[in-house]
Amino acid sequence: MKHFFNTLPNPIVNQLEDLTKNPRFPWFWLYDSTNYVTSEHNDSKSKSQSFYHILINEYEPISSMTGLFESALHCIADKCDARVSDIYRARLGLCYPHGKFVLHHEPHIDYNFDHTTALYYVNDSDGDTFFFDKDNNIIHRETPLKGKLILFDGKEIHASSSPSEGIRIAMNINFKPRIS
Repeated sequence: MKHFFNTLPNPIVNQLEDLTKNPRFPWFWLYDSTNYVTSEHNDSKSKSQSFYHILINEYEPISSMTGLFESALHCIADKCDARVSDIYRARLGLCYPHGKFVLHHEPHIDYNFDHTTALYYVNDSDGDTFFFDKDNNIIHRETPLKGKLILFDGKEIHASSSPSEGIRIAMNINFKPRIS
């Protein structure tokens, strides 16, 4: 795992936070923070609900907002020794307090194929990211700090967590080199 600070120029760091905290930014509700499709189940007590916004999916920009993140994505790809064209998915996640204590959300990997994950923290928060061994024992945790970027093997089991107050916004970028 690699850690980077000052990955983005301060004006972009602040712009990303302002943009994603703007009441007009289009966030979409998730029944479970580790899933992309809202569930038909009504058992909201057992899941960690959150909001998401997908900028890029399967290499293709799918959001009208993607252009506003272009400079940030270029800087992050450069820091990760990757190409922007190798971004398989770029997804924003917004977690909020749930009023119940849950240490972390469901441990998972983003995809079953080889990929690299970059996790960029848009704001300061106490909603840590947890990392696990194959038996789901916690082996590491990262506290979100505005502007911090962590880079790790995408097959590493991880989980977000909800903050105790305020909100936690992170941008998850999955790099998978295109086959040419």
